[in-house]
Amino acid sequence: MKKILSIFVCLAALTSCHFLDSVPTGNYNEENANDYPRMVRGFIDAGYDALCKHYVSFYYAMGDGCTDNGVLRDHSSAMWQLSQGNPVFDITYQDIYMNWRDAYRGIQSVNLFLENDLGLNMRYFEDLESNDVYRKTLQGDAYGLRAWFHFMLMRHFSGYDDAKKQMMGVPLVTRRYVDEERNNYKAKRATFDETCEQILRDCDSALVYLPLANKDFLRETNETTVCTGAIRHRKLDKMSVTAIKAMTYLAWASPAFCQDAALAKERYDSAAVNAYKVFNHKMTKEYYKNVDGGYNPLSNFLWSDSESPE
Repeated sequence: MKKILSIFVCLAALTSCHFLDSVPTGNYNEENANDYPRMVRGFIDAGYDALCKHYVSFYYAMGDGCTDNGVLRDHSSAMWQLSQGNPVFDITYQDIYMNWRDAYRGIQSVNLFLENDLGLNMRYFEDLESNDVYRKTLQGDAYGLRAWFHFMLMRHFSGYDDAKKQMMGVPLVTRRYVDEERNNYKAKRATFDETCEQILRDCDSALVYLPLANKDFLRETNETTVCTGAIRHRKLDKMSVTAIKAMTYLAWASPAFCQDAALAKERYDSAAVNAYKVFNHKMTKEYYKNVDGGYNPLSNFLWSDSESPE
């Protein structure tokens, strides 16, 4: 595992990039973006854009091949070699590095939005009610995305530090990078416990602001300019963030990361409580017998179908 961690530290050193490079006109930058509501909202759009777009990918399904969750039959593949602790630095590792890079780019974007409540205090709509609803959903998006990015980084890049005799997580970034930190591939790793605690804090913050679920029939507000419900399709809501909490507690309770039986039970219980909230919601408020096009637990689940209610 230590060999694997070393690989990712080295990969992170291969390149660097300004986090607002994608602005096409060159008129906006981190210094003047505060003057443009559309640009401030763009920090959240950039966060979503940094997400891995589908499950059947090098990062998700192939990543399971580095663990006991999956078996890779092609022993010449980069992921199989990596799982054996055999680093070969060539283009085959580009996908691994890119997901590390994109996650921290996404974190940087949402941190710019969250800094000094910039996004929360921005005026997006003339209608005050719509503006209030919209700015809160964006604030929830920011916290939820940061939780998700840190969670995925934790799942893929955590490991045991032989020197410290401790299970380590990933570098936690909760503020904007300053210039001298952009190329710092030696960023301090948080412990696994600290990583899980930060993810859960961000989840709890997101739950304060996000709508219950992104369904029109579950809209909780009557804003003049519609900004909740199906218009937020494929974005975070309270149920998806609650699922992140459940998965975080489950990982935190794992024997790989927790040797205290009593503490593990407490975390398993928390995972179960949060998972129940999600399943109960899907089986009641979104159940297919109660609403057209709702959740049907008997339907085939297609990982490749991003529109599936399942």
